[in-house]
Amino acid sequence: MAEALRYILFYKSGDLSLAAEHFPPHKARYTEFMQRGTLLSLGPFSDRSGSIAVFTTREAAEEFAAGDPFVLHGVVSRWQVREWHEVTPLFLHPCCYVQKSEHYRNMWRAILAEYRPVERQSCGPAVAVNERMIVGEHEVR
Repeated sequence: MAEALRYILFYKSGDLSLAAEHFPPHKARYTEFMQRGTLLSLGPFSDRSGSIAVFTTREAAEEFAAGDPFVLHGVVSRWQVREWHEVTPLFLHPCCYVQKSEHYRNMWRAILAEYRPVERQSCGPAVAVNERMIVGEHEVR
């Protein structure tokens, strides 16, 4: 098992009629944090009561919320950050994770250093080639 400390940003919905207007800058903000590797995942609850986002640090979660157009313009009525201890099986299907952050790239590098090749049910073998890592059809740099 792999363990990591994560920070979950909880949003409570505010005036959702404003969401469409402020979505483009909200999306640009979450894309920036994902590209930095500090935002791992996010999304709304199906009942529209709010949403969550998973961050690698408390500072990143708080920075994101403090400048998020959804917060600044009332789409979100309140927010809070909670610490979460994530436990993940080592042999998760990597295709969804290897592109997201340095954490996952390092996790798969460590796995491949110990187990070469590693069989995956749905995306084939993972092999290390020099400094590159190939997982299924994905190359992890």
